[in-house]
Amino acid sequence: MKNQSAIRPAIEYLSKKMLYVALMIFIISIISFSAVNLAPNSFFASGELNPNITPESIEQLKKVYGLDKSLLNNMFHG
Repeated sequence: MKNQSAIRPAIEYLSKKMLYVALMIFIISIISFSAVNLAPNSFFASGELNPNITPESIEQLKKVYGLDKSLLNNMFHG
């Protein structure tokens, strides 16, 4: 029974560290996702300047890539 009492603190320590790592990955992913999506230029800025591309096709591309949805929807649902 002595071995079990020695293992318990190690399991608690590792579980706390794993929770900390998961939280840090989540926070870093939110920060990086926000930085990419809040950049000043649009993904389709060059297409909007091209006279051969219609506004309808730009809207269709935004719909295909999910850029017409909210940031939270894109973050959690791809």
